[in-house]
Amino acid sequence: MGQRGFTLVELLLVIGFCGLLFAFSLPTLTKYRETIKLEATARVIVADLRRTQCSAHASNESISSNGFTFSRTGFPTPGGSGTLVLSGHFARERKVIVSSVGRVRFE
Repeated sequence: MGQRGFTLVELLLVIGFCGLLFAFSLPTLTKYRETIKLEATARVIVADLRRTQCSAHASNESISSNGFTFSRTGFPTPGGSGTLVLSGHFARERKVIVSSVGRVRFE
């Protein structure tokens, strides 16, 4: 009657294979984490700019945030539109764009 189980060699091979798989996937996971952090930062800045835009319109006065100034109408002041470029490691970039008509978005 045969015994059930795995030999030490089989277990070491599986553990070694898992270690190699993890070692090769680590750089990809690091790049993915950086991309997620950069996108989250862009979303926070866009939300802050939109909140500032609404506050300027509600309070009927000009308010500035993150280098952009919104007039009491909610539109950027003349020359106040533009692009904020966020860059991270691995040559990743996200752009926060404020158009001249007041649209705030990121790419």
